[in-house]
Amino acid sequence: MIAFVNANNIWVAHLDGSDLKQLTSDGAAKSSLEWTPDGKALLYISGKCIGLVTLEGENRTLTCFNAAERVDDIAISPDGKQLFLALDNMFYILHFDLERLGKARNHNDLLQMVSCLNYRSEISQGGAWSSDGKVIALKTQIPQSGIRVDAIHLLDISACGATPPRLLDNFPTVRFEMKGFASSPYIPSYDWDGENLFLLNSRIRNQFYGYLYEYNTRLRQGREIDPLGTACCYTDASWSPDGSYIAFGYQNIKQGAEAKTQLYIIPYGTIGTGAVYQPFPLPPDFFAKPTEHPQPVFRPAQP
Repeated sequence: MIAFVNANNIWVAHLDGSDLKQLTSDGAAKSSLEWTPDGKALLYISGKCIGLVTLEGENRTLTCFNAAERVDDIAISPDGKQLFLALDNMFYILHFDLERLGKARNHNDLLQMVSCLNYRSEISQGGAWSSDGKVIALKTQIPQSGIRVDAIHLLDISACGATPPRLLDNFPTVRFEMKGFASSPYIPSYDWDGENLFLLNSRIRNQFYGYLYEYNTRLRQGREIDPLGTACCYTDASWSPDGSYIAFGYQNIKQGAEAKTQLYIIPYGTIGTGAVYQPFPLPPDFFAKPTEHPQPVFRPAQP
């Protein structure tokens, strides 16, 4: 299955587009969708709160950090045992325990849940896990040419309590250039296959859409990729759990204001071969607003 956001609500469908189902109806902005390890529900962030919705549509608020300035991101480790949580430029590596998380209201409560590490970086906006759970890809901001720009830092957290974690890599700033980054130095979305490959995009139009890039941590090289052959614009590219497929949102920049938002799921290894891809089957004009971005996330295979 795949889950995604439309009109601030969470939807799910099978990978062939069948059984499309709306899980929430409150219309509140949502981000950071994460399947629970059992594949029966999704976590998400809405405002200063963390919510949970089941595949049956039971939607509830787990907890809210009302005194916080913001809650930026959550990410469950591949083994389902730990949770990355970014809150007020602090990130925590916690035991994945929804009952305990539901009782947390502030930083002191989170400190009691720490499994490995808590660390204050100047800016901590998001995180993604390596497959072995030993490295976090932290979205942050760094000074460059007199301004602050988005960057991805690979942090070795294998030593757990070591502060600060060891910096393994930093991109795109010192590795490659993204089109439009000089004038709009933001990374609206990124994802990691947990091994060597990242996907990330610049910001060109409608807040979230831009040119799509691959970054290879082994080669320390980045390159633009263009699955649909129009150069721009892509967003929210995400890997399937086995690293074979990617999902992404797309708007054809050549169509200007008439461009429609579409969702695609394609085999990654076929990019550049001339393969022609069809959009994910959804009702006409499913994404009504040009600023809609689907935030797709694959459910891990279930027994």
